[in-house]
Amino acid sequence: GQLSGGQQQRVAMGRALVRRPKLFLMDEPLSNLDIGLRAELRTEISSLVRRHDATTLYVTHDQTEALTMADRVAVLRKGVLQDVGTPDEIYERPATMYVAAFLGTPRMNLLEARVNVYLDRYVALDFGDQELRLPWHDLRGRAVARYHGENIVVGMRAEALAPVAEGQPGQSLQGRVRFYEHHGHETLVFLDVGATAIVPDGIGDKPDLARNGSKPRRRLTGLFAGFGAGVAERRPDEDTGPIRKPADLVFRLPPHIPISAGQPITVAVHMDALHYFDKFGKRIDVGWTQRA
Repeated sequence: GQLSGGQQQRVAMGRALVRRPKLFLMDEPLSNLDIGLRAELRTEISSLVRRHDATTLYVTHDQTEALTMADRVAVLRKGVLQDVGTPDEIYERPATMYVAAFLGTPRMNLLEARVNVYLDRYVALDFGDQELRLPWHDLRGRAVARYHGENIVVGMRAEALAPVAEGQPGQSLQGRVRFYEHHGHETLVFLDVGATAIVPDGIGDKPDLARNGSKPRRRLTGLFAGFGAGVAERRPDEDTGPIRKPADLVFRLPPHIPISAGQPITVAVHMDALHYFDKFGKRIDVGWTQRA
């Protein structure tokens, strides 16, 4: 009775581990612990289950735990399997826009873009004020060209962006710093490039329970039905698809580089590292070999 919630959680885990079963079922076992202790126990649990060769089904809402501890990861959304694979596979080639946004810190930049095809020249991704261009001979460009005249979602992680003194046309984006965050080992910069960001439904949401905590409130269905130009942002009690809002393009800078709000910056885009999703949130195949 004198133990805290975190201490009780650790004791329960210890009692399970010392019995050396062949199968562990863990449901958010580190949820009540502070960050430091959580990191320490991630290592302990991983080493113990591997040492005893015990299969472990580990449920978590923490993407860090999933990516660092698992041999294979399954991502569920409202009871529907979104993706399954090794941590590297689902991080580098997420099957849906939801998975892409859920995994990674900082979160993947998801920008709405209109596809314009210029035959035998290039495929333009129009973000409103500026565009990126995929060469016509590139398999990625051919795959995206099928969506000529339509809106798609282009995903780019922070590591796919690098500040440059002068950007190459069609391969870079320009903007002004809205704000920045110093993290000691790096600085995250949030750049206004005049684009529209897409936030998949459910990202960052907490479980939507009734007042008595028993059953979820009835929600509207319509998966990604709210996608597209002219759609108003949803109300908190709706489930009509992703939220559209002004984009903050996030990228990394090394520490101690002077920067200020409002400063103009050009970032080069690593075009081979972009991800493409259709209006239903599914990945657009760009010619890579499908994984098993």
